[in-house]
Amino acid sequence: MNYKRIYDQIIFNAQNRVLESYTETHHIIPKCMGGSNDKENLADLTAKEHFICHRLLTKIYPNNKKLIYAYWGMCNQRSNNHQRYIPSSRAYSEARELYSKVISATRTGSKMSDETKQKISNSLKGILTPDYVKKKISIAKKGKVSHRKGKTLPDEVKQKIKLAKIKYWANKKNSELH
Repeated sequence: MNYKRIYDQIIFNAQNRVLESYTETHHIIPKCMGGSNDKENLADLTAKEHFICHRLLTKIYPNNKKLIYAYWGMCNQRSNNHQRYIPSSRAYSEARELYSKVISATRTGSKMSDETKQKISNSLKGILTPDYVKKKISIAKKGKVSHRKGKTLPDEVKQKIKLAKIKYWANKKNSELH
């Protein structure tokens, strides 16, 4: 499949129309590939088109880690005041697998040199850690349960959480119907 042709067609269509609804600005040439914020390099896309473009970019440039990070980020962005596109389970799974491979490859066999460790140590010197943070770290390292153990949430907070969940699932159901 010619992913580049599909990508170019979406961009061409976007540049030759004016949308009155919700749009997202997309860098035609991604910034990680030398693209700029110039008007000629920006296109207003629908949320779904924006998601598809990022998905296509990972297929066109499969070895570009930053494009994979962007695709994974598009799958995980949630916002109450924007009409973000919710990816299919297949797209989400694909993005997760790509991201996982990049992270695994990055971490495999990578050990910090003594010089790098020293640089990190030097950069952290002089930064004071509050006692309550030290205590939380100490408890966490001992395998103890979190700081909320034995505490219950106020009814008001429980109600807010319940309403947020109801609203989330209602919005998700509505978006799947459209």
